[in-house]
Amino acid sequence: KPSSQQIKHWHQLYLNLKRNKSELNTFNLPFKIFKELSQAKNWEIIELRLKPEFNIDNKPVSVIFNYISGDTYSLMMIGMDLSFPEFNCYQQTVYTGIKRAEQLGLKKVYMGMTSSFEKRKFCAETLSTYSYLQIDDHYNMEVIGSISNLKHLKA
Repeated sequence: KPSSQQIKHWHQLYLNLKRNKSELNTFNLPFKIFKELSQAKNWEIIELRLKPEFNIDNKPVSVIFNYISGDTYSLMMIGMDLSFPEFNCYQQTVYTGIKRAEQLGLKKVYMGMTSSFEKRKFCAETLSTYSYLQIDDHYNMEVIGSISNLKHLKA
């Protein structure tokens, strides 16, 4: 069972990467979710560390949260310490997830919705995804639209 300190570190790693990604704009996941994932049955959490000579505090430099369902392994979230770009931590983390799916004998690996360029390096196939939204209350959208129109008038 992971310690509260360890889960806090995972959450921080997640926030590090989330703040630097602009492909998919979502809200930040709360700490509580990471705590619950650490106890959830079909979830695996894998930490990656550098050798001690490269990272004195020996904390994980990346973490990946994977979901197992039937014959499918889904790489759901990655968190990273961005102070080690020379080690290609993102690529190594994705690779570790793929290798874990192989170890478990799973037939499919889903790699998420962002970083298509990086994932193509692993021969990932891109699938189009669509999302639809229905709004019941249009007031907020009208306010945002009117603010946008005001900005254009001032220019």
